[in-house]
Amino acid sequence: SGKISAVRRTFLLLTVFDVGLTFILWVIYTQVRSGSGWDTFKLQVKNYSFETSLFDTVMLSFVRFTLLNLAYALFRLRHWWPVAFTTLGTCVFLIVKIFEFKVKSAKNPLSYCLVIVSFVLAWVETWFMDFKVIPHEKKEIERHRLYAGVISHTDERTPLLNNQQGFGSQTPGDEYYSPLESEEGSDSEEQHHHHRDRFYSDPNSRSISRPSSSTSSLGKVIIEYNAKDLWYELVHRAPSAPDWNPTILENRILCIVDDNTDVCYSVAAEGGGGLISSRDFVTVRHYGTREGIWLSSGIAATHPDMPPQKKYIRGENAPGGWVFKSSSQNNCIFSWYVNTDLKGWLPQKLVDQALASVLLEYVVHLKKHVVKLKQSTH
Repeated sequence: SGKISAVRRTFLLLTVFDVGLTFILWVIYTQVRSGSGWDTFKLQVKNYSFETSLFDTVMLSFVRFTLLNLAYALFRLRHWWPVAFTTLGTCVFLIVKIFEFKVKSAKNPLSYCLVIVSFVLAWVETWFMDFKVIPHEKKEIERHRLYAGVISHTDERTPLLNNQQGFGSQTPGDEYYSPLESEEGSDSEEQHHHHRDRFYSDPNSRSISRPSSSTSSLGKVIIEYNAKDLWYELVHRAPSAPDWNPTILENRILCIVDDNTDVCYSVAAEGGGGLISSRDFVTVRHYGTREGIWLSSGIAATHPDMPPQKKYIRGENAPGGWVFKSSSQNNCIFSWYVNTDLKGWLPQKLVDQALASVLLEYVVHLKKHVVKLKQSTH
C-alpha cells in the first residue's frame, strides 16, 4: 500500500538514536576536557584535526543516518547492501582513527566510548536490517500475495524445497508442497463450528486456516503403505521412532488419558546444520478415525512428571498433527501439519529453513522405514 512497515520504522528510529547518542556523548566529552568548555568545543570543530578531534565520529553517524534514510525511507530498498556499505565504511574509518588518534592528548575516557559506541551502533543497524526488517517484510509480501490471489506458483504440487537443500535428487512423491489458502473471509467462525470435519476433509482441499504461529508448514506425500497400518506405526509405536528416525532423540508416553488420548514427551535433534540446538516438547495427543480417514492431532501441554529441562529449550506445539487417507489399497496420502514455536532468539529465515529441512528429512527416513516394515511382513 506504499506505507512503511512498523519494523522498518523501528529501524529508521534506530538511525535517529544513533545520531542523537553520538552527538550527546561528544558534547559531554568536549565539556569535561581541560580548559573552557566552549573553547574546547571550537577547537574540536573550527580547528578540526584528525589526530586530536572526535567531531568526525558525530559526522560519521550523521552520514550513516543520511544514507540509510535515503535508501530505506525514500527509495524503500529491500536489500542489505546499503547498511552493509555504511557499516563497512564505519569500521574502516574507526580502525584508522584508532591508530592515528592521540589518546593521551584527549585525557578523557569518553574518547574510547565515542569510538566504541559508533562501532557497535553500526553493527546493530546491520543486524536489525538483515535479521528483522528484510525477513519480516518478505513474509508480509507473500501473505498479501496469497490474500490477493496473485501468487506466482498456482500449482498445488509446487515443491516446498528445491534440490539445493542438501538432500540430493528426489523421486516423484518425495516433494512437500503447500496448498493454497482460501480467500480471506471465505470461512467464518460460525462455519467452523458447524463443520468441524473441515480439517480432515479431502487433503487436496484448498481451504485451510492460517495458523497464529509464524513457524508453520503443511506437508503432503504419498507413502506406499496401508493408511491404517501407517497410522498405527507412527501413533501407537511412537516410542520406537528414534530407532529409525535420527531427527528424534527421545519419544515416550508420559501418561495415557483414555483409549484415544495421551500425553507424550519428545526431544528433537539439532537442526539448521547444528545452528539450532535440541528442543523438547510435551504434547497432548488425540487420535482415531473419522469417515475412513485416520488421524492424530496434538497441542502443547504441561505435565508434572516432565517440567522444563536445563539441557533443552522447551518448544511449544500449536494445534497440528497427522492425517492418513487411503489413495489405494496399499498406498496412502500422509499429511503433516506442523505449527510450532521453537522459542529462543533465532533468525526467522533460519527457523523456516530448518523446519522445511525437517519435513523433507522425516519423509526420507519414513520411506526407508516403510521398506523395512514390508520386508518384515513377508
